[in-house]
Amino acid sequence: MSPKENLNLQLEVTVPSTVSIGEYTLRLIATNSINSSLEFKVKIQPLSENIVFCQFPGKTVTPGNTAKFQVKIKNPTDVEQRFSISINPRPPGWGISVKSSSGEAISDIMLDGGGSADLIVEVSTPSNVNDGEYNFLFTAKSQTISGELLIRLIVERPKPCIELTAVPPYLDVYAGSSARFKIKVSNTGGYDQLLNLTAEEIPDGLRVWFEDANKQEITRIYVETGSSKEFYVAVSTPKEYKLGLYSFTVSVADLNVRSTTDLTLNVIGLYRITITTTNFYTSLSVGGETTFDVTVKNAGTQEITNVRVVAVTGSIPDGFTVDVTPSYTSSLKADEDYTFTVTIKTEADVNAGNYYIDFNVLSDQAESKTFTLRVEVFHGTSWIIYGGALIVVAVIGLLVVYRKIGRR
Repeated sequence: MSPKENLNLQLEVTVPSTVSIGEYTLRLIATNSINSSLEFKVKIQPLSENIVFCQFPGKTVTPGNTAKFQVKIKNPTDVEQRFSISINPRPPGWGISVKSSSGEAISDIMLDGGGSADLIVEVSTPSNVNDGEYNFLFTAKSQTISGELLIRLIVERPKPCIELTAVPPYLDVYAGSSARFKIKVSNTGGYDQLLNLTAEEIPDGLRVWFEDANKQEITRIYVETGSSKEFYVAVSTPKEYKLGLYSFTVSVADLNVRSTTDLTLNVIGLYRITITTTNFYTSLSVGGETTFDVTVKNAGTQEITNVRVVAVTGSIPDGFTVDVTPSYTSSLKADEDYTFTVTIKTEADVNAGNYYIDFNVLSDQAESKTFTLRVEVFHGTSWIIYGGALIVVAVIGLLVVYRKIGRR
């Protein structure tokens, strides 16, 4: 250096990764004909920069479920670092794991200088864990630096909650028969529930009870948390029940929860008439008269009116007169029957043989029923011939018996 010349120098000190925390003295010496020195003090302190980051370090979870935390680890140094990962405490029955972004469970991670990595911390709670706050300490540590993150987990069991749904809530039913409503009960709360089944505001005359899928009568149903079950509401109606819409309410409840659903039953009438007579045959002689009884029954659920038996005009043979008495009955209640008498007369010039007459059974409500009556007509002399033939057969039989006895 020339006389009075100045030279600016920059001193760079590289601290080894293995150096201990503390204060160190460095001396810079310039040597020539004279010596000059300058002392520097270097203080090594713990790394103040955080190396573990999490945007949401506190979460809420229900018992039996899992919370996931996205954690980032950063290497603030210029050299490669190997970090050991740990999380504590680890309560019995809990599931705690640290995974890479690809889902692999890890315990250590290598990071280049200035590099970073994303990790996933999974904390699974037992189903029987108590409500409360639980803290876990996540630690990433190398030989020279370390970082910590407090993870806070609040376990909160949902309040009791029951949902009741009818599928469907409306049914048609014939008076005198039964209907079954399918009900679905869902336990969306945090506790298993033993629920009492109740029907409320039942209309007079209706009978309501509860059944399981096997049609066994029940009064209560057990539903675990997070699950659903089905049961049935059975309703019976008496015959001749007044037609129309009837509504009532079904509830499931215990001491802590209650849910209801409304059901509507549309009672409709079944109008049906049947003929209980089974033998549709009668006979008479030419020019004679005969009667035939036909019994009809109200096989429906409602009263029917103006019930009558009518001969089909086009089916009445020439020379025949057909009369039905009485001409009608004003009403028939459900399950009642009634007998009509059919009187048939023939003129003297009607030929002997088989004739068929059609009849309709009518009412104001029910669909008509039809039956066909077979009428056999004989000549008057035919009875004499038949009678004589029977006498001849009897005489021949007596002669045969007499001969056998006489020989003995």
